[in-house]
Amino acid sequence: MSSVKDRLKAELASSQSGASTSGAKEPTPPEAETEEKAKLQVLVSALSEEQLDTYEAFRRSKFPQSMMRKIVHTMTGVMPSSNCCIALSGITKVLVGQIVEESLEVQDGLKETGPIHPNT
Repeated sequence: MSSVKDRLKAELASSQSGASTSGAKEPTPPEAETEEKAKLQVLVSALSEEQLDTYEAFRRSKFPQSMMRKIVHTMTGVMPSSNCCIALSGITKVLVGQIVEESLEVQDGLKETGPIHPNT
């Protein structure tokens, strides 16, 4: 499973050499950016294989902006901006992660195994 660690290191290396993808952010000093990426690389190198798999799954998962746009438009009657959809996607991702984490804790408390499912 070292391929996960290799992919994450490659991703970090490519992000160090690439420019920022967001034009809206203020440019940060190169030293601060390099220091932050070095800290992230140290953290990633200290992760276990299971933690790396979880981190990789977290990084790759997302909610489509089109779905967020449709839900917000349906609920509010206002067409949200692209930045709003990106923010809502991130918040939704964190919320779903918390729900799944809590569900796993409840499942452990009930001494159940297998996939998470609602009680019906």
